[in-house]
Amino acid sequence: MLHQMPGAPEELTRACGATEFDFANIYNGRRQFKNLDLNLRLALFRVMTHIFQVYKFPIIGQTFDPITVHRRANSPIQRIGPFNLEKQEDLALLLLLLRIKWYLEKQYPDGSQARVFADEGFKKTGAAISILRFARRFADGLVCFARSDTILPIQLADFAAFALNRHQILLAKPKLSGLDRELLAILTPMAWNYQNIQQIQLPLRIEDETMQ
Repeated sequence: MLHQMPGAPEELTRACGATEFDFANIYNGRRQFKNLDLNLRLALFRVMTHIFQVYKFPIIGQTFDPITVHRRANSPIQRIGPFNLEKQEDLALLLLLLRIKWYLEKQYPDGSQARVFADEGFKKTGAAISILRFARRFADGLVCFARSDTILPIQLADFAAFALNRHQILLAKPKLSGLDRELLAILTPMAWNYQNIQQIQLPLRIEDETMQ
């Protein structure tokens, strides 16, 4: 599958000039995707969902809100290595890495290792942090940081994050548009890929608006 990925951004560039899949902008028809036909934009979501279905990529989520971080503000441990536990982003990333380590230990008792990449932000592209306690599961004990247009599988993680976030947003909406319902129908098959997210079934409401 990985050897096929470089062709996807190339097709995207030919279609609209974009160099990477920016799913929020694809959904809203903004920036490079402004003039891209709605049906083609939805087709991009169908392709990505199909990839997750075919290859059964496991998705492990971790989110934190500022209130949760504030509740542990009096903890005697404020920093672990490069992670500032008073910062929402740092704490969420550290716990996500722990969840990934635990998943690897459970699913691969033979000791298989993973080469771990994260999107730039916490560290700049090309940087890496060493977590020696994770070395049994993370190759060389490293978490490497890169742009998603250079390490293409990061775009799969971006899509998984978008799908989860969009589900949460739509579940909170009092009324769904036709486009909302169409996107939910496209993304729903990915529900089985999430490893630590509670799955619930909700009927789509027939009184919701038609697609816009």
